Amino acid sequence: MSVIGGKGLKELLYHTQDRDARLIVTPILDPKKQIDESSAAIDIRLGTKFIVPKRADVACIDVNHKDFNKQLGEAVDIIYKPYGDSLTLHPGHFVLGNSLEYFRLPKNLCGYVVSRSSWGRVGLVVATAIGIHPGFFGVLCLELSNSAEVPISLYPGLSIAQVFFHEVAAGTTDSRALSPYLGATEVELPILSCQSEIAKLAKLAK
Repeated sequence: MSVIGGKGLKELLYHTQDRDARLIVTPILDPKKQIDESSAAIDIRLGTKFIVPKRADVACIDVNHKDFNKQLGEAVDIIYKPYGDSLTLHPGHFVLGNSLEYFRLPKNLCGYVVSRSSWGRVGLVVATAIGIHPGFFGVLCLELSNSAEVPISLYPGLSIAQVFFHEVAAGTTDSRALSPYLGATEVELPILSCQSEIAKLAKLAK
């Protein structure tokens, strides 16, 4: 299916009366800039919470470890930055942030997040693996990394990425997106449960 243009996005946001068919993105602080009718995306802003990996006293983060969640929690710092303050992202470093905006997608719409070109030109890579499934609601986790040679200052509230939307060609579904992050209001630690799958794979090798 084709990408929904700016005019179509405004129709879904502001003029669709059917609640189940309406796209919700809030707050949109500057509608004219964030949803330009000549474009085909919604610009989204950076929130105030960050999950920052740190040097930890472990050999690696092992998804098959019995204390994986504890291990992961000890390997990161949780940092809040108020508006007007900034987080310094050093070359080669990676942090998790979240969108300022809260999303609710109708059941016949999906989306994906990409970096804004202006930020990409200073070395910032945003959203290395973000697809938004039909029926999702919550803030978006933004995966931020610095591929440049100098540090980058990240300011909460600035437009940092953009979301493109598609209609789902196979039609609608009555179920919500099966995501462990459904309804999130801020960025969360990864939720991985791989032990049973690794055990099954190990049996195949016997």
